[in-house]
Amino acid sequence: VDLLKDDEIAGKLRMIGPWEYDPEDKMLVRETSFKDFMEAVGFLNKLAELAEKL
Repeated sequence: VDLLKDDEIAGKLRMIGPWEYDPEDKMLVRETSFKDFMEAVGFLNKLAELAEKL
């Protein structure tokens, strides 16, 4: 599979929401805030569960 070009990535990101693409580091970036530490930990736990399924 060929990698998407930077402009293709930017175009697709507009369809999925508040993500940004860092072309220098070749990574997707999204800043998120939580009301407190426990909410942040809960988010990370959910993320870890999803990652384990991959």
